[in-house]
Amino acid sequence: MKRLGVVGMLMLSLAGCTTNTMPETLYGEFARVYVIAEQCRDEIGPETLGEFYHLAGRVKNTWQYDQGELDHQYVKAKRRYEYDKQDCQQLLVTMSQWRHELEDYDQQNTAAVENLRHQQRRLEAITQQNRQNRIQTTYCTESDITHSEICTTY
Repeated sequence: MKRLGVVGMLMLSLAGCTTNTMPETLYGEFARVYVIAEQCRDEIGPETLGEFYHLAGRVKNTWQYDQGELDHQYVKAKRRYEYDKQDCQQLLVTMSQWRHELEDYDQQNTAAVENLRHQQRRLEAITQQNRQNRIQTTYCTESDITHSEICTTY
């Protein structure tokens, strides 16, 4: 049976952008961490297991990934991996790391959204200023039918 060490569990990190494709190597790492979480269910308790699934889902969703490949790797990892209590402790450390990384990720996204909103407000102000400052031209023509003047401003 293959043992997952500290390095293997800690190498899962955020992509930092939802447009990045998950590297092939992370599929197996994610699968093994999921297997460990299931096998540690009694040691960590249902609330912590639920938090694990929430955190893992958020970390996973920072990547574009193939769910079929992840499922395939999960089945392979489930057949190969035996855990011990040290793995359960390491899972808690990994979850703590994910929490911190997700906080940073959320802060970066919030800052990026605020920056985009600021840029949008600036663009709207410039557009409004241009509307007010533009030179308007009026063209008038007399209608042959009604003999009235029709004017259009551009």
